Amino acid sequence: MVTNDHKINYIFLCLLTLLSNCTIPPKKEIPKEKELDFGAFKVTVPGSWNPYAMQGVDSYVGGMTDGIDTLSFDYGFYSNDLQTSKSSRQLIAIDTINGKIAFITRPQRPRRGITGIFIEKAGRPNKFNLKGRDIVNEEVA
Repeated sequence: MVTNDHKINYIFLCLLTLLSNCTIPPKKEIPKEKELDFGAFKVTVPGSWNPYAMQGVDSYVGGMTDGIDTLSFDYGFYSNDLQTSKSSRQLIAIDTINGKIAFITRPQRPRRGITGIFIEKAGRPNKFNLKGRDIVNEEVA
């Protein structure tokens, strides 16, 4: 005679056998960094960032995001020079990037303004800007 205890033990043994044969796929590791190739330029970003496309009228535009912060770019003759970012709340610097003079700006207080770069002579006759607003992780931008 089969008792309830025997049925429970049998079911438990069957479940244990099924579960022991199951494998959980390993989590896909996100690379620490990756290179995004936008054609006109390449940029190295954290592995969690992904590109997105936009439709431009007179220039090549697009961007990248990690779902929290977003950076957009504009590569063309009429690209914004970020001069509107000049205020007492913005830090401003001039440096070179790949041998080209770059205007760099970021907010004095994190998450409160524009973080960006502008290169006037990015490629004849094009200009280039890359910017984000209220960036949470400024080490990345």
